[in-house]
Amino acid sequence: MKKLLPLLVVIILVINGIGAVAVFNDKQMENKPQSTQEWKLKIKVKPRLFGYTVIISNDGTETLKGNLTITIGTHWTLGMVLLGREFIWPEDKPYDMNMEPGKSLTIKLEPILGFGLITIVMDAVLLTDEGDYINSVEANGFMFLIMAFFNCEPLIIP
Repeated sequence: MKKLLPLLVVIILVINGIGAVAVFNDKQMENKPQSTQEWKLKIKVKPRLFGYTVIISNDGTETLKGNLTITIGTHWTLGMVLLGREFIWPEDKPYDMNMEPGKSLTIKLEPILGFGLITIVMDAVLLTDEGDYINSVEANGFMFLIMAFFNCEPLIIP
């Protein structure tokens, strides 16, 4: 019995160890993650004489399809904004995007007029078959009559 007990303990440990061995499956390594995004939408707002310029580009490797709406609000911190407080692009319905990789679109928005310290807030809503994306970016600057001076980071979706 004393010789049988160690043998029994070794057999139990070996059998439990065999049950914990993982079996490798080739198909598990071939599948890509399901939540990868092959497109990358970048939206920049730049100052120009009498308004803003918005540059929309697809920096990814896949065509971007969806509906896009951009809102740019100019709020005064110290001073006043007389004209061009809020821009919604496009005005009537969301823009139907079908943008290939590496392509861009430039939009010139209406005039803006004011004086003083301002805060620019840009919001973008992108509706795709894969999901809905909402993002926002904010910049501080100075408005001098017909020209705004600011440096705004690009808004990137997703």
